[in-house]
Amino acid sequence: MRIVRDLAKRLPGIRNLVRDRDRLLQELATWKVRQSYPPGHYYSPVPSANDVAGIGRKSGREQLSELPGIALNWDAQEALITKLAAYYSEIPFGETKEQRGEHRYYFDNGFYCYADGILLYSLLRHLKPAKLIEIGSGFSSCLTLDVNELFLNGTLHCTFIEPYPERLHDNMRPTDAGSAKVMVQKVQDVPLSTFDELNESDILFIDSSHVGKASSDVNFLFFEVLPRLKPGVWIHIHDVFYPFEYPEEWILAGRSWNEAYMLRCLLMHSSGFEINLWGDALCTHRPDLMRSLMPMCFKNTGAGIWLRRVGK
Repeated sequence: MRIVRDLAKRLPGIRNLVRDRDRLLQELATWKVRQSYPPGHYYSPVPSANDVAGIGRKSGREQLSELPGIALNWDAQEALITKLAAYYSEIPFGETKEQRGEHRYYFDNGFYCYADGILLYSLLRHLKPAKLIEIGSGFSSCLTLDVNELFLNGTLHCTFIEPYPERLHDNMRPTDAGSAKVMVQKVQDVPLSTFDELNESDILFIDSSHVGKASSDVNFLFFEVLPRLKPGVWIHIHDVFYPFEYPEEWILAGRSWNEAYMLRCLLMHSSGFEINLWGDALCTHRPDLMRSLMPMCFKNTGAGIWLRRVGK
């Protein structure tokens, strides 16, 4: 039988069929190991469709303006957004790729859109940080580089930690060399001392894999990096919708992310971190204020939350 199989493998058509069969059998074996428990099983971190049904309504997104154990700091958020509104009329970015002109960033990009971009632009001008470390790069990097060039006179030193930097490299210019560094590696492999360089009003910008699991970037950031930050450092975490719940359609599409839940746990009764700005929450529960100050935010209310380290 083995001789027949070996002879068959020499025929091009059969050889390809055997190769494909072996590959599929290997994938099936791997899948069985990965799926020891089906979605919805109480041992599985992946929810079933029944688990997810109505999750937006159940989360109380529209109804709850306060969350148990978490200081949302509405007064401070309102005061800050009022200050940031001073920069709104000077926004230089176009909405589409065709309208971006000489800039790298434009709002309708599908990744880091209107409200997220407006708040990052405004905070960069307001804080005037000396250093920014960004984990996970893309359109937010484009905006940061533009703001550094247009409004900060190149004084902001950026470190981009990105294992897949092709899009970032496509948008960088020779003039960025003096103020930007790209570390082509996973954040888990970056020396912790790198984050000790951040001081008051500097920014740690996180756009991670959004998944806490063994050896993940999220575990590394939450357990190793965030606790060692100095007081006064600002922290951005992306894809955190109010009230720390993911959109139902995302979960049904297979995005079983859990970073927002980990962040909610971190912030409950926390004396080490405070919420300073949350665009999605403001647009949901302070819509009149946001429409009067930054109406373009409602084209996409975003999902970036801004924290500040306040204690050790």
